[in-house]
Amino acid sequence: ECLEDIRTAPKRAAELSYRLLGFARHNTQAFGPVDLTGICEEVAHLSRRTFMRSIKVDERIKDGLVVTGDRVQLHQMLMNLCINARDAMPDGGTLTILAELCLDRAGGTTHAQVVISDSGQGMDDATKSRAFDPFYTTKPPGKGTGLGLNVVYRIVTKHRGNITVNAGEEGGTVFRVTFPRGD
Repeated sequence: ECLEDIRTAPKRAAELSYRLLGFARHNTQAFGPVDLTGICEEVAHLSRRTFMRSIKVDERIKDGLVVTGDRVQLHQMLMNLCINARDAMPDGGTLTILAELCLDRAGGTTHAQVVISDSGQGMDDATKSRAFDPFYTTKPPGKGTGLGLNVVYRIVTKHRGNITVNAGEEGGTVFRVTFPRGD
């Protein structure tokens, strides 16, 4: 498994570099059918292998979730959310990755939904209201740029999705991302 992770890492890095250039230029030409189930499983596996052992990664991922988009950007979005969850749990906790179909109450259409939740320190209302602002961070200097959640937001909106955050000061944060289903 370790060797397979080592073989996969440079491929993902090369894809990411190429796609980030396209993302910066607002290129949507690389959009096509994407197996969101596979991305979620890969991110869960990578999180389980690289995060501290004190963080339990729980995954509940349904098969057959397909959206239209860019695989590398969606992978980056999920990794950013998981890394933020990890950082919110410096003493350990549980990271949950849930992926399923959900019904849009307003229009009655089915969407793909990914929920990333943690049992970490939570957020106060002021932090929650600025969570997606560029360069906003609660991390100490040198520990974060404040771009992670802004990039997440930009990727989600570029994919015609929606993202919400629910968090309390008593602990725990839930990011809910929905995308229109792809073919």
